[in-house]
Amino acid sequence: MSDKRKDLGAAVKRLRQERGLSAYRLSQESGLSRSYMSHLEGAGYAEIGLDKFVRLTRALGVSADVLLTEAGYLPRTKTGAPDIRDAIRATYKLTPKGVEEAVAFLEFLTGREKKRVGTR
Repeated sequence: MSDKRKDLGAAVKRLRQERGLSAYRLSQESGLSRSYMSHLEGAGYAEIGLDKFVRLTRALGVSADVLLTEAGYLPRTKTGAPDIRDAIRATYKLTPKGVEEAVAFLEFLTGREKKRVGTR
């Protein structure tokens, strides 16, 4: 069995880098100290607690199941469509704010398209 401390720290680091976030920026966004982030990414903690876990998921802009899957706590599944936010984030390496802006724009386009189809 793999060391979950290593897997969680590696998953946080991988997701952070995919989003183009520095460790310093993630520490600011999550409210966790830079030294804590360094220790976490270096597999220094066996348990991080729910509060810190939630802070990390919010700062990374991922759902809890995404982080848990990336860390190996949940199995990867092939069924169902991916969450649009996760797909946009992974494809375009956007910050959480950028992802929300992209989703809002897509919702705007969808609404505009529905109006156009309905008026024909």
